[in-house]
Amino acid sequence: MARFAYFFTLAAALFFTSAMAAPLEVNNRRQIGNLACNIARLKTVAGLTKSAAAIKKASAAAAKSNAAADSTAAIDSTAAIDSTSAVDLTYIATSTYTSAIQTATAVAVTSAATGDADITAQLQAASQGIASAKAGVAKIAAALLSGQQAPDADRQQVADGLSAASTALGSINSADPDVDSAVANASSAVESTTEAGAQVVADCK
Repeated sequence: MARFAYFFTLAAALFFTSAMAAPLEVNNRRQIGNLACNIARLKTVAGLTKSAAAIKKASAAAAKSNAAADSTAAIDSTAAIDSTSAVDLTYIATSTYTSAIQTATAVAVTSAATGDADITAQLQAASQGIASAKAGVAKIAAALLSGQQAPDADRQQVADGLSAASTALGSINSADPDVDSAVANASSAVESTTEAGAQVVADCK
């Protein structure tokens, strides 16, 4: 929240400076920016914060879903064995039955965990993409404050970070509607931020 406030204040300062400043040299326009440029900057900063929060919510939903899926998998696996052996009390009393239960449970949980791990990995990748984009914004902010042009490499870092987040979120498929909804919200936030970032590139020249 403190970092968001910092960037928001910076963008607001740039906005008001551009509104009040005298005509600038061409090579200084990118530092200050016009009205459209600074509105786009504000939207990008706000969008990054919203995207990070949405991805965090999606991760929480996935973690909750993962725990439920693992529990269900274990119950289903043991129920399947019990349904075929319930009439054989002698078998149930043997170590073979116990071993079968343990093996079936492990296989079921491992299968569920594989899907869980894929979703978790993609959400982590999305989070890292947003973090990278934020780092790019931080470097751009530092350049602007020192009177330099926003470096093209840092702009590219922001774009690449958003692209990585979008790709990661787009690859997630979950059977849990809560996870799907949370991921969709995160994807929407990243998409809106990407559009704002593209507007920065177009307007802040």
